Amino acid sequence: MSSSKDEQTLTATSGLDSDSESEQSSEIESSDSDSDEQVPLATLEKRAKTTQSIRWKDTDNFPRRFGCHGTTGVQVPGLNELSEATEIFENFFPPELVAHIADETNRYAALKPKRQSPSPSHMREWFDTTPDEMSVFLAMTIIIGIMPKPDLKLYWTRDPVFETPFFPNTMPRDRFMELLFHLHLRQADTNDRLYKVRPVIDTLTENFKSVYLPDSRISMDESLWKFKGRLKFKQFNPKKRARFGIKVYRVCQSTGAAAGYTWNLKIYTGQDKSDTPASTKIVLDLNADLLGKGYTVFLDNWFSSPSLFLELHSHKTNVVGTVRKNRKDMPKDLCDLQLRKGEVAYRSSDKGLLALVWKDKKDVRMLSTMHTAAMGDSGKCDRYKKSIEKPKCVIDYNTGMKGLDM
Repeated sequence: MSSSKDEQTLTATSGLDSDSESEQSSEIESSDSDSDEQVPLATLEKRAKTTQSIRWKDTDNFPRRFGCHGTTGVQVPGLNELSEATEIFENFFPPELVAHIADETNRYAALKPKRQSPSPSHMREWFDTTPDEMSVFLAMTIIIGIMPKPDLKLYWTRDPVFETPFFPNTMPRDRFMELLFHLHLRQADTNDRLYKVRPVIDTLTENFKSVYLPDSRISMDESLWKFKGRLKFKQFNPKKRARFGIKVYRVCQSTGAAAGYTWNLKIYTGQDKSDTPASTKIVLDLNADLLGKGYTVFLDNWFSSPSLFLELHSHKTNVVGTVRKNRKDMPKDLCDLQLRKGEVAYRSSDKGLLALVWKDKKDVRMLSTMHTAAMGDSGKCDRYKKSIEKPKCVIDYNTGMKGLDM
């Protein structure tokens, strides 16, 4: 990488002068005439893994910020905040899916040998369920998740301390247990490790995307759904609250009334094989339908890399995120820089990419295609009642990731 002696001199400062604000005001709200033609995902992945020629300079960034265009919000005519809960639920979990679950449950029960019950006086023979009964079963299951008890049988107890009349008045305990025992979603065995629940996952994911289109800011991260049973792709992450569970990649709305809405998701099963880095592939895959529309994406340091940011930016998508210092194509002289608390050092590229390090309790490393290195008021004060300043890219990132950190 060639650069002049002056370009090797790193800028370290606790703030920027007034010229920085004028540079920031030169950001471009762009909805230009670049083609919105959908680019195949394989092409995006190939571009993202191609080594980018990035020439880092010690000047402030001149970003090109894109404006979001298109109709966002609820996409189903007549569906709004006044709609009945049942109507909203059926747009995500349609009656056809409930009927499918009822049919598969009946088929699975027919294949099971008749159980020799130790208490035949109260255990009845299995009889086929119906979509209506399965809807009631699903509703009761949702309520169990909302108000957990230490034992499933406590929902049917007559003890006045624990009694919940809704459950015994809606369905007998033994029938609920029979449905739970025979519940089945799919029979065909395939190489897909999620084949048993694939119908539900695919239906929900498609409906999440078709019912609601998120506002201009979206965030992406991985979650861990708690699960301690036997599962080949179960993950362990000591930094997560669940520690053991199923890893799920999610794209969520960041701000607004629908903050936290999961627009797209993918469950990790350990079967992904590609020449493209997994952190790049999953971002391009889950956000493919939003590229070219001026969205702003917030990413954490597991996903972020200069090559991915430039690829997304080339498709009119703004990107902000924390980044690891050892990522390929990061400016080398930012890696081992020693800063005092509150100081900032940055580099920019001729492609509109900002790499910034800000010293808080520890080094905070950022990449952005839509920010300068300007400082801003964080809304907090120190013990001397003095306003605390942070880089604006850090402030925006903390706000943007609220869609996941709920």
